[in-house]
Amino acid sequence: MKKTYHILNSFIVLFLLAFVANMFINTFVFKGGADSAVINYDNGWFYENGVSADLMDLKFKDGSTSISRYISGSEASGMSICCISRNVDFTVLLDDREIYELHPEPSPFYGKYYGDYINFIKIPYFEGICKLEIKCTYRTNNRWTGFGHMKLEDSTTFFRDFLHKNMMKFLICVIAFFSGLLLMMLALLQRSDIEHMTETASLGVITVVLSVWTAPTPGIMQLITGGSHLARMLNYYTLMLLPIPTFIFVATFTRTKNRILMNILMGAAIANLLLNASLVSMKIADYSQFLIITHIIVLLGSIYIIFMIINSIIKKRINQKQCQYIIASMSVIIISGLIDMYRFYFTMAEDSSAAVRIGLLFFVMILAVYEYLHLIEVQVKAGRSELMQKIAMEDVLTGMNNRTAFKEHEASILKRENGKVLFIHFDVNGLKTVNDNYGHEAGDKHIIAASNVLKESFGKFGKCYRVGGDEFFAILEGKNSDEDYEIALNDFFELQDEYNEQNSPPVKLQIAYGMAEYKCSDKNPEEAEKLADSRMYEKKKAMKLLNT
Repeated sequence: MKKTYHILNSFIVLFLLAFVANMFINTFVFKGGADSAVINYDNGWFYENGVSADLMDLKFKDGSTSISRYISGSEASGMSICCISRNVDFTVLLDDREIYELHPEPSPFYGKYYGDYINFIKIPYFEGICKLEIKCTYRTNNRWTGFGHMKLEDSTTFFRDFLHKNMMKFLICVIAFFSGLLLMMLALLQRSDIEHMTETASLGVITVVLSVWTAPTPGIMQLITGGSHLARMLNYYTLMLLPIPTFIFVATFTRTKNRILMNILMGAAIANLLLNASLVSMKIADYSQFLIITHIIVLLGSIYIIFMIINSIIKKRINQKQCQYIIASMSVIIISGLIDMYRFYFTMAEDSSAAVRIGLLFFVMILAVYEYLHLIEVQVKAGRSELMQKIAMEDVLTGMNNRTAFKEHEASILKRENGKVLFIHFDVNGLKTVNDNYGHEAGDKHIIAASNVLKESFGKFGKCYRVGGDEFFAILEGKNSDEDYEIALNDFFELQDEYNEQNSPPVKLQIAYGMAEYKCSDKNPEEAEKLADSRMYEKKKAMKLLNT
């Protein structure tokens, strides 16, 4: 039945995951209406001299330029020109009438450029043919300066489609982000193993940093942050920060002692971060101007990480079981990072973190398996340790705490400054008679019966121990210990009588007892134990006289 329940629960989870995934994969398609009115506006633009203009390769003169095209009122009125602008300030005019402008002035800390920004240029109603002009001023003139994805479309539809196109990328980053936070929380549970705690925490930080760095900048981040400046700044800072937790993890994982080169590279990463922050905030430079330095540090760091891992494998400093998962996860990130670096410099890729984003998904999956197996291993070890502790502290025959546990409790009582404790010493009468006349099996049964009586009476209010063959101790604590003792003692007598009536043992179960009070300020519990012992033997003598 339990297996069936597990199958049903798993089916529900898989169904919901498939349903959510379908939401991101498929979109609702209209027939007619706004969705059908989409016109590509990437082409058809010309400069003032009539030469055709490429929106992604604009020609500037003295830092500015102007491009134009003619549009029809029948197709454009009430629609919007939707596009992504990159590091260019501009004003849009319709027959010399200004209808839109973008001249953001962010804080100096964000850098000189604003990155990618989605624009929705609402076209007012007009009739006939009008000239649409865009006057541009660049902030930086490079391959990322200009316009992209320009369409004449309903703005809501454009934004919805753009978000949908990038939603799966964003979802991967969100999953990775929270997986990283989960890893950091798991690290806090491993305080007993400092090295593995550092490994797990570093992996969590790496995952969080990568998830922020690979998050699609335009659209979703613009919707969340209200602009593109913060997303652009985060993109640079996360890349600059990435080597630091990576070096910490690899140094801990590989048990590397000589870390001079690693410390130099980590120092270079920190210096690069501080240099960027200082010069950008003073408006002397922009983050993009130092990107080559960041990439060099990342490249050198990747080479050094590979060397450290190979060296540790050769010297057998790495756990082989762990090694295969960590090497696989780190390899995925390093290889995907190198692929994206190549795409950035040699293929002019629009999405320069696509490979790392895919690699990040596999990275998280591999780490999830690694941490799951490690947690199982920790639980097994903890279970064994708990079992050994239990064996060391528990009496095998009765299941009660043994003399070792009693001495440990006694030591903890000795450390107290105030309060009182009741020591009750017990001894089973007639055990030798039972063993001699009816065998040790019957004697064991007699001891078990005595232990059950004590557990069901005094065990409800305190702790019970078997400290010898037929000797037991109970310890009652707290301000109500006197009242608890009276209640337990009454149950103690009733349970003995009940056992003797129901089981008719060859020798009746009788347990002698003696109680003594110990004040913690006296600092000598042994005196109270001796007093309880002597009172128990007095009781034992009295019970023998009564039976004769």
